[in-house]
Amino acid sequence: MPLAIGGAVFAQPIIDETLRATPLAIFISDVTGDGFPDKIQKLPFDNDHDFLVISKGLPDGYFEPPLAFAFPIDLWGDSPSVAVRSDTSFTAISGCFACGRYHSHQTYTIAYRNDAFVVAGYTASSADRLNATTTQCDVNLLTGKAIITFDVSHDRQDISVAPQVINLADINDNDDIYAACKALDKYDNAFVERYVTSRDQ
Repeated sequence: MPLAIGGAVFAQPIIDETLRATPLAIFISDVTGDGFPDKIQKLPFDNDHDFLVISKGLPDGYFEPPLAFAFPIDLWGDSPSVAVRSDTSFTAISGCFACGRYHSHQTYTIAYRNDAFVVAGYTASSADRLNATTTQCDVNLLTGKAIITFDVSHDRQDISVAPQVINLADINDNDDIYAACKALDKYDNAFVERYVTSRDQ
């Protein structure tokens, strides 16, 4: 059927292929556990989000219509990726490998549970190049268990928060994802200064 735009009539819709976003990362694997490969893509969106696009596989080798989720990212990220974690989960990563003093990454673990994609875990890691120290917050949201570390083995906190099931569609509206990582506040400037002074003596 002809398409009318501004009085002009075109035989078919106008599609500018140059406007299609190029995936930042992509993989194909059966993450739903139904025996059919699924396609996961990370596409650019804006300064604070990427699109995480999930296309569930069909028995004939094709895919269902894609599910798109606006996904929080590190604004200064230079290493986006998506990767298989287990038979029914995958990770979506953003971060900065070489952006000045700090090397930081955030990793979300997405799992397929009860016919829905949920945020199963969150990991925030950072390396301070100047002080040669690292911090990490690793949270299993489904169990509520979290491990907070400073410089790998120097200091470790094992804490618990309320377990929860957060639908992937709600990832931008649920700050409970990051609640356990508030324990990183322990490693403030005074803590780091004391540690570095003692280490370097």
